[in-house]
Amino acid sequence: MSVIVREIEEKDRKEIEEIVRKCFGKWDQYWALQGLNYTKVFVAELKSRPVGFAETYVTAVKGIGKVGVIYYLAVSPDYRRRGIAKSLIFRAEKYFKLRGALLSTASTRHDNLASRRLFKSMGYKELVIWKSSFNLFAEKLTKALYAYEDDIIFYKKL
Repeated sequence: MSVIVREIEEKDRKEIEEIVRKCFGKWDQYWALQGLNYTKVFVAELKSRPVGFAETYVTAVKGIGKVGVIYYLAVSPDYRRRGIAKSLIFRAEKYFKLRGALLSTASTRHDNLASRRLFKSMGYKELVIWKSSFNLFAEKLTKALYAYEDDIIFYKKL
């Protein structure tokens, strides 16, 4: 069974909104639902049904260059551990490269061990923000990712 990753279509919206509600707490639900309106969204589809999504954007960061951001990433609980999140990340990285980004980035909280393992397995470096409080690189990425609630930033050169 192979996953298809494609851009979101209007017909996907209700199912993606349901995945958001299953996967995130209230705070992140709000921002992920808002993100559907202004980010580039990729959908992972199995058997013609959305089972995951990635919200992405590219932004310019002074002193770094263009940075690709995986804003929200989620896979429905029934479909996890099948490589779907990796497929979404690969598609996001391809999009970032096409847009001229030099880095692919994402963020999470320190207790999200599944996310940390996933990104590390894909060659991302982990930056612990609270240990890097005087790190200008960490500060710039935190602003670019709107990662004010998170304490881990992942980054990978493209």
